[in-house]
Amino acid sequence: MLGLSPKSSLQKDTKKQIAGRQKVKIERFISIAKESFARGRAGPKVTVHYMASIDFDDRFARVGPRLDALGLSLFVFHIFVSIYVLFGWVLSSGPALLFYLFLLPLVATQWRLNKGCCVINNIESWVRTGHWRDPASREEGTFLLMLSEWMFGVKPNPKDLDRLSYATVLLLWLLAFSHFSWLAVA
Repeated sequence: MLGLSPKSSLQKDTKKQIAGRQKVKIERFISIAKESFARGRAGPKVTVHYMASIDFDDRFARVGPRLDALGLSLFVFHIFVSIYVLFGWVLSSGPALLFYLFLLPLVATQWRLNKGCCVINNIESWVRTGHWRDPASREEGTFLLMLSEWMFGVKPNPKDLDRLSYATVLLLWLLAFSHFSWLAVA
């Protein structure tokens, strides 16, 4: 079932699930008028402020790209690269198809070697923090998860999404190879 685990699940959460949940704390003051007795004598009405906190699941946190200039520009660039990866096999030029046939395995290999993270996300982390990897970044290594949650409201299991991604890259490579073979024969 797409790896969804609602917070209200009847099963007990594992430590990993608990650690993975982001909590958003909303604090508000609740004013309660209450009779107060100072030193045993009736005193004036005193307003007592109690702090209440409400925990929300991470699905209520902000999803989508960062809204600053760097975040939006790299998000748009990431989308253009993704569109090229999805539709590059349609190209009619032999050299362009050869480039595409070399690009797809490189993309899949760098995902694998870079712990599921795209170089574009690493570049953003490097520009923002001066480090190639930023453990505090929610976007690093989760581009497809963020897109799925942002566009469809579904947060799939990361392992299932990885399998789908690698299978899609393989299918696109096979389509490009067959198109290149067809162009070579024609």
